[in-house]
Parts: sequence; structure tokens; C-alpha cells
Amino acid sequence: QMLPLLLLLSHILLIRSESFTEELSVSRLPSGNMAARFHFEVNDVAKELSDHSYFFPPILTELVKKYSLSELSLTLGQGNWQPSKWGSPPQPSAPQGATIGAWFEGANNKTEVDHGWHHLVNALNGLFCTSLSAMHPVFTSSIGEKPRGTHWKSERRSLRFGAMAEETVCTENLTPWRKLLPCKKSGLVTLLNPLRLYNSLYHSIGFNLFLQCDNQKCANPKWKLSLDAIVVFDFKPTDRSLGFSFELFFGRSMAGKCEVADKSIFIYNDDYYTPKFERTANVTKDGDRTFHVFDMKSSSNNEMVRYDGQRNLDSRLAPQSIEVDAAMLGSEASLSGTLEYGIYGGSIHSPLSASFFVIVPWYAQVQYASLLMKCRTKGEEYDGVRSRSFIPSISRKRPASIYYDFELRPNAKCIVSLKFTRAFMKMSEYPSDANHGKYIPPAVVHVVDPDHPSKFGSESIPLLSIYSSPLLLTLPVPDFSMPFNVEAFVCVVISLCFSPILDLSAYVMLPVGNVRPVTSKTKKIFRVILYIITGLCIYAEMHQVSPAQIMRYGRAAIKVAFNATVEAVAPLTHQVTGDPTVV
Repeated sequence: QMLPLLLLLSHILLIRSESFTEELSVSRLPSGNMAARFHFEVNDVAKELSDHSYFFPPILTELVKKYSLSELSLTLGQGNWQPSKWGSPPQPSAPQGATIGAWFEGANNKTEVDHGWHHLVNALNGLFCTSLSAMHPVFTSSIGEKPRGTHWKSERRSLRFGAMAEETVCTENLTPWRKLLPCKKSGLVTLLNPLRLYNSLYHSIGFNLFLQCDNQKCANPKWKLSLDAIVVFDFKPTDRSLGFSFELFFGRSMAGKCEVADKSIFIYNDDYYTPKFERTANVTKDGDRTFHVFDMKSSSNNEMVRYDGQRNLDSRLAPQSIEVDAAMLGSEASLSGTLEYGIYGGSIHSPLSASFFVIVPWYAQVQYASLLMKCRTKGEEYDGVRSRSFIPSISRKRPASIYYDFELRPNAKCIVSLKFTRAFMKMSEYPSDANHGKYIPPAVVHVVDPDHPSKFGSESIPLLSIYSSPLLLTLPVPDFSMPFNVEAFVCVVISLCFSPILDLSAYVMLPVGNVRPVTSKTKKIFRVILYIITGLCIYAEMHQVSPAQIMRYGRAAIKVAFNATVEAVAPLTHQVTGDPTVV
């Protein structure tokens, strides 16, 4: 009788030890578009993961235990976030394509880490229905990402980070991502309409899993899992449609409430229109910004906002404080080129600690001596580079990894440039559309700015990540039709000549013994003809005689031989036919 009671008590304690929160932030961007950020968190999960956790996904428990992970992250994005038009990207931001980051604990050597990384990528590939098998090892680096667990440190800790810009996102990736949530068919997640999500200017999904400490000693670290979905809709206000509702914005209403969530809130921010609410909202001030917070567990009303008046949107706003641009400069021969990445400090208030990281695949072979970073502010150049790391590429084995730790000053502009040479690739290594080329993954700039305000919540963002756009590298494409024609010609010739050659080879073979077979005159004549043909071919090859000339010579020889045969046979025929008349 005590066993069921103990099980019930342990289950209650398990429920109380974990927490789940969901949050939806909607904000109007400087361009007039609307952006939404779905943020879900599972907190206070014990470090010794249980197989029967209440909120934590069992599949992630299996991955953490099997591969000895201390951190794991994955992002899938479509489109590029435009800082000059949309402002600061919501954090954690995601570039175009796919990224996977993992920290391995307790690995004995590099081979063991690479083996675990290879199987981890394949596991995530099957879990989220992606095609990321090519990420290992061509797009994998061992530097560039900082751990999210602030106070969690380990000496035997190894990083593997991979990025693929050509990966696309579809509903097959969204469905398994939603299955990681405790509430899959109720709550804010039901507003994720695939028809609106994939018909947007930008969208991304992903998750971050890491150990979080409660104090400096980190005696009792606990797991934190955050899942984020970000979307920018091409939705601009008009005079006839100034209202806001979930059905108008997402194409559907919220279905039910997530009863197991400790907190379910909706945050609305609009710096360009004055909203009037049908429901009472909690107002939060952050400087000049105003955030209206609604508790979604208290009511299921989806119609919450009506605009009281209209303002004129100023599309000529100041550019984003920090921005990253990427460009590719080609040469005349199209065999080499230059990659340039520009980092703009903008109107930041004080110097900030920043880092730059980019992965250059092996088919763009970096010239090491050309790697350079220059920073200028107010027309003067300053030495802002604190340290740098560089891992050279190995053809078909690993990419080149470039990392800079530098100081970003107000109104500064830093340029990272490097020269590269296009590598010669095998025919099987080209993509299906070879003329399209291959991508170089986006570069990322991490900036430590504790006072950076967020447009998607009232909290500050200590670590700001900004990605550049990916670069498309055109490759020298061979004539793929030539190998096909050669293969077809060779197969036809072999099929036509194999049978007689095999027959002739069998005839000329000698049997075991000392007695030579008796050859007939027909076999001797046939061999002589083969020798003549072989000699003619050798003569034509040495003297570069065309096939047409050989045919003309052959016809002439046949005609001469025929005439000579006729002249030799004619007197004999006349003699044979004339004897009876004489007698």
C-alpha cells in the first residue's frame, strides 16, 4: 500500500521541480512590418536527467546521455534578417540555413569527439527531417562559439559547430519541433500557422539546451531548454485595417490554454501607433518603449488590440547600431577572389567586446597571408584586435575557421578581408545544379552589451548575435555531357566487339601439350586481314590520317583488288567456255 503513495509523492515532487513557460512577443519594425517571437522555456531540470521527466523531451534526454553533452543547439532559418530595415534581431537569432552546436564532456581524444559529432548530426538529421549529413566534416569547426552556461566550466570540454546555408525549412521540420513542447495542441503554439509562417519575409525555428547555475560555485547546475520561433510578416497597416487580432495576424485563433504552463503571456509593442485595448494590460516601461503584457491563462479572448489613431511611419530611421555585411570580389580569371566582411559599430555609447567568426569551406582555399582585419573610427585607424585564431582547411576533410576577438568602438567600421582560390572538385562533388554554385555560410559577430534593449520583451540582452548573409560561390563547371558521350561510345564499341574478339581469342589459344593444332587456310587469311587492319590503324594514328581518308583508301584498295581479280579470272573463263566449240 505504501508503494503507490511513494510513486505519487515522487511524481508530485518531479512536477514541482520543473517549470514551463510560454511567451509571444509581437512588435512593429521600423519598416512597418510586424514581427513575432514565440519563446518557450523548460527550467529547473535536474542535471541527472530522468527518463520520466514531466516537461523535458525524452528524445533530448537520450541524446544528452548517449553523447555526453553539456550544451546543444539547433537553428533552421529561411531568409535574411535585415538590420538596416528591421532593427535589432530577436535573440537568439538564426541565420539562413541550418546551424548545430554541441559541447561534448569527458572525451579522451579528438577522434572520439568527431565520432560522437558524426552520429549526433545523423540523429538530429532523422529527428527533424533535415538533410544535414554533408555538415560533417566539410562544414564543421571546433572554434567560434562560446558556451551559454555562464558559470559552467570544464577542462575536458570540446566544441563542434556546423553551418549549412543551403538547407531549406518546411513543415516537415516544424512538426518535430512542436513535438518537443509539453503543450502541442493548446496554448500559444497553436498560433503557428504553416501557411502564414512559410509565406513570410523571414522565419526561423530552433532550440538551445544548456546547464545553468544558480550561483558562482555552481554546486547544483540544472538544465534549461528554450525553444524559439521567429517570423516577420509582410503585414503593413492601412487606413482600412488598423486593428490587430490573432486571426488577422496568424490566420487562426489560439486553441485553448496550456494548463501545465506556469506562465503564458502575450507582449505587444508598437512605437508608431497608439493602441487601445479591449482588455486591461499590464504596462511595462523601458526608456521610451512601452510594452503591454497580457496574461493568456486568465482569458481566451483573441481580439485584444484596436488602434486609436494613425501615425506616419518614418522609413528613413537611423540604421541599426551594429550591422554585418558580406561581399565577394572576383578576379579577371575567375579562379580567385576576395571575401570582405564589414562590421559597423553605429551609435553605441561605449567600446564593446566583440568577436567575429566565419567558416570557409575547403572548395574556397584561403590564402593565409592575405588574412587581415582593420578598424577605423572617425577617420583614424586603431588596433582593436585582441586575439585571433585560424584553423586551415584540408581538402574534403575540414573547412577553414577564422576567429577574431576585437574591440568595437562607437561609429567604428571594421573590415575583415581574405583572398581565396577556387579548388578543383571531382564530378561527384558538384551539386545537382552545378551552375548554381555552392554557399559559404554566414559570418557571425557576437557582441557583449548588457544594456542593449530588446524589442521583443523588456529584458536586456547581454550577448547579441548578428549574422551576415551567406555568399554564393560560383565554381568552374566542366562539360558534364562529354563523359556521358564517351561512356556511351565505349559501351557500344565494347558490346559490338566483345563477341568476335572473344571468339578470336579462344581460337588462337594453344592447348596444353606439345602438338600444335593444324590451321586451315581460312584462319590464316583472316589473321592476315586482322594484321593489315591493325597496321592501317597504327599508320593512321602515327600520320594523323582522318577516318574519311582511311575509308577512301579502303574503297580504292578494294576497287583495285576487285579489278585485278576480274582481269585474272576473265581469260580462264574464256578458255573454259571456248574449248567445246573448238572440238
